[in-house]
Amino acid sequence: MSKMLRNRLYFFPAFLPLMEVVPWLLTAVGALAGTVGFSVQHRKIAAFGILCLVAAGVIFYAALPDKAVRKDGSKHTPAALLPVTKVLQAGTSAAPATSLDKFTDLWSVAVTHQILAAPVVSNGLLILGMYTGEVEAHALDTGKIMWVLSQQGPIAALRAQGNVAYAGEGLHHLKASMLTAIALPEGKALWQRQFLGHIESPAAFEENGKKMWTGTGPGGLWALDTGNGDVLWHKEIGHMDSTPLLVNGAVYIAAQPDEQKHESVFYALDAKSGNALWQTPLP
Repeated sequence: MSKMLRNRLYFFPAFLPLMEVVPWLLTAVGALAGTVGFSVQHRKIAAFGILCLVAAGVIFYAALPDKAVRKDGSKHTPAALLPVTKVLQAGTSAAPATSLDKFTDLWSVAVTHQILAAPVVSNGLLILGMYTGEVEAHALDTGKIMWVLSQQGPIAALRAQGNVAYAGEGLHHLKASMLTAIALPEGKALWQRQFLGHIESPAAFEENGKKMWTGTGPGGLWALDTGNGDVLWHKEIGHMDSTPLLVNGAVYIAAQPDEQKHESVFYALDAKSGNALWQTPLP
């Protein structure tokens, strides 16, 4: 390079940030050039591609929880929108299994969906939670399926308390999940509440069964009235996926306050108010 050319060419370092704009400019120029001389067929293909992108955006937005759940973290499902049970066998109860002198097979039935939640036994029924969102009740003495209650998300948590079963939707990919109270043995949905998060473990219950405490993943800990699903209190103490422990008026639970850090905290909360009694780090 000649001395004269070296004296004339100089690149200012202050212009370096502008280099990030170059790919965008080249993309814009390429898109503009590509549209020149488009045939009708090419325009139809481009229009179809844009329509697909718009449809994908609409589907993504529709999958988000509604404003009420995003704002308050939870909401009741109106009675008119509760899931309807599909009864498959006449009668609402099943005889209890009889005791046997030796360990042997009682019955075997094929299920059509993958079982996810740990089964529970109550009111003469064996109740299963399915990956595809169904709660199935089988007669405990014969294995015959009695009824099916379908929900939207995978059923990861089941718990029976008295004449009511509680089914929680789980898995981390869900933005919002349902907790449904189901009357036993008939299988009718009594109430349902949606949470911003997921329910992967069964709830803890007061001894008399009137109150329950459930973790909702990133949604924190909720205390509910089991009779109607009303919220008693809510504590945002971090991400939790385990069943709370209720002892002598205190609720014990481990949570991860910051999901970006591999550290948790073990809490003792007052069962009535949710106020912290004490906490200790779990590094």
